[in-house]
This record gives sequence, structure tokens and C-alpha cells, in this order.
Amino acid sequence: MNECTYDSIYQTTVLTFRVLILATVLLFAVLALLLRKVCRIITMPLNNLADSMRIVENGDFEQARNVLLPIDTQDEVGVLSEEFRIMLEKIVVLIHENYEKQITLMDSRYKALQAQINPHFLYNTLNSVGWMIKAGRSEEAQKMLTALGRQLRAAFKEEPFSTLEEEIELLEHYIYIQKIRYQDRVEFVVQVQNEVLDSRVPRLSLQPLVENALNYGVENCPRKCTVKVSARQEAGQVRIEVCDDGMGMDEERLKEVQSFSMQPRRNGIGLKNINQRLELIYGREYEFRIESKADAGTVITITIPGRKDADVQNGGY
Repeated sequence: MNECTYDSIYQTTVLTFRVLILATVLLFAVLALLLRKVCRIITMPLNNLADSMRIVENGDFEQARNVLLPIDTQDEVGVLSEEFRIMLEKIVVLIHENYEKQITLMDSRYKALQAQINPHFLYNTLNSVGWMIKAGRSEEAQKMLTALGRQLRAAFKEEPFSTLEEEIELLEHYIYIQKIRYQDRVEFVVQVQNEVLDSRVPRLSLQPLVENALNYGVENCPRKCTVKVSARQEAGQVRIEVCDDGMGMDEERLKEVQSFSMQPRRNGIGLKNINQRLELIYGREYEFRIESKADAGTVITITIPGRKDADVQNGGY
């Protein structure tokens, strides 16, 4: 062979080698892409299932169910994902059923407590009106009935919430009635910040506390007493205080009142019922505190979330 023949064979060999190398690289690239796709097909359902489980850890079962993609395969991953999806659907159904039951229970218990509050106040007021008529104070009795009518018009509304401003107006009618009844034996003071007037509060949340102060602090007190009602904003919450400087309570009786084991007088509205209403509505987002000293008076403090109209749904928070 001559030199040209060797060069031709060499070039052909080099070209063939290069083609083989290029074909090998392309083959590996195609295999890598195919392997990546296969891995993705295998791992995507697992990653999706893992994402759904992580969302479940945060308690958002609805979102976890929405994130979980449907899988048609019948392999282990597909079966596991399908069983997990069925479990989530059952959990969501149970949550909705339990929520509806709790709302129904809260509504029925609230209405029962409301039914106990309104007739009791009506009985006491009408009893006072009857006493005034017998005493010949018919004009004052008429004014008292007018105030009662205005209060009942607001008190018997179906909505369980009202603004604090409406509660104060309702309380003013009640105070007018009690001023006629107690004359100079008690002085009423109402101090409310303008910032909290549009805050939403449970209907009839102030009047029972003032009634409690009159029954326990003023009724048997030999001196003139003061009943003060105040409301102010504190760190995004509404703080309501009803205090009197009347008879107060000793430590033993205070413990009974704080534990709600003491029965209210004259079928009155027990503080236990007031606390139950707050617990039904706010859960753990409220504070109900009772402080008292013998011959020094009593302070009842309610702290609730400072929510406005836009934050409140009809019937609950």
C-alpha cells in the first residue's frame, strides 16, 4: 500500500470513531432524558403525596385534598394516594358535620339563655311599675313603661350581636328605670371611649352586669352607692368594666361566685350564664374576671376581641 491509501484508511477510521463517540453521547443524552422522565413519572406522585401530607400537618384538610392529584395507576403509589384522598374526603365531611352541629348547638343554647334573660327583666320592671301605681306615682310609672318599651324593642331583636353604642343606649333605658326605683340610693356613671362604640358585642351583655351590681352591691347597702360602667380599647381588644362601691363580698363568698357555684337571687341572671354566652361566642378569646372585697364593692371585667361589623357573621364570629 502506498502512503495515500494509509491516509485514507486513517481518516476513515477517525471519522468512524468520531461518529461512534457522537452517537454514544447522543444515546446517553436520550437515555438521560428518558430516565429523567421516568423518574419524574415515578417520583411526582410521591412528591405530590408528600406535599399533601405536609399541608395536613397544618390542619388544612381542604387544601390538602385539592393539592392531591388523581392517579389512574394501580401500583403501590397510586393505591396509597387514592386511599389518602378518600381519607381526606371523609375527614372534610366529618369536620363540616361537626361544625354544623356546633353552630346549631351554640344557637340553641344562646336562645335558651336569651329566653331566660328577657322575661326576668320584664318581671322585675313590671313589678316595680305595679308598686309605683299603688303608691300613686302614675306619671313616673308611665315614663318607666315608655323606657321599658324602648328597651324591649331592642332587647327582643333576633340578632345575637349589637354594637357597643346600641348596648349603651339599651343600658340608659335600664338605668332610667332603676333611677326611678332606687331614687337617691344609687348614682350611675357611664364612661365609654368613642373608639369602641362601633365594636360588636353580645346583645344584653351590659344590663345583666348592672342588674347584678344592684342586687348584690346596692340592695342592702345602708349608704349611697355608685355603679360605674366603662369601656375602652386595649391592645385591639375591648375591655368592659362594671363596678360598684357597695357591700362587696368576703373571700369565701367570692370564691363561690368565681366558681359559679352560688345560685342567683330572685331567679336572677347568674354570672355563670353570662360567662356561658361569652364562652359560646368567643371560645378562649375572652376574659371574665370577678374581684370583690367586703364593704368595698365589686368589679366585673370582660375583655373580648375588638371586632367591627365587617368581622362579624350573623350568629357567630
